[in-house]
Amino acid sequence: MSAWKEKICQGNHCFNQQHWHLAEKAYLNAARELEQEWFTNLTDVPLMMAWIANMHNLATLYETTQRPQMASPFFVQPYQRILILMREENLPGEFQSSLLHAMRTVIIPLLDFSKRYPICECCQKQLEKMKGWLNQMPSCQAFPCDKGSCQSTLRKKQLSGSQTIH
Repeated sequence: MSAWKEKICQGNHCFNQQHWHLAEKAYLNAARELEQEWFTNLTDVPLMMAWIANMHNLATLYETTQRPQMASPFFVQPYQRILILMREENLPGEFQSSLLHAMRTVIIPLLDFSKRYPICECCQKQLEKMKGWLNQMPSCQAFPCDKGSCQSTLRKKQLSGSQTIH
């Protein structure tokens, strides 16, 4: 088992035992290791999804311990990172399909968080706009299939620069 997987499992165990500091330490260590691995191979979908899940673990930990200001970046960073990757034109088409799935994975928790802890109106509108755009995508594009026939081609103009949050 990869070291980052072990750290996530350790963090989950500590979280379930309400050992908040130990869970935080394990999740932060897992995040560092995941970033080192994933950033050397950005098209590795399992690493990307594990990184997103771990970031959401941290956000949930901070929210559970009544620290929403610390939780916020761990919802926002995955959204921003996936948005940047979606704008990248040199990535393989099959990875673009995985990015649509990843964006759905990050946008829903971020929107839920923004409803519990309000954000500026401009940012809220941009998140809703992105969610609407994702809902218009055919499901075969948002969730990659095994047959390889569903490849999305995203263009920069589809994802205007106003899609990021402050």
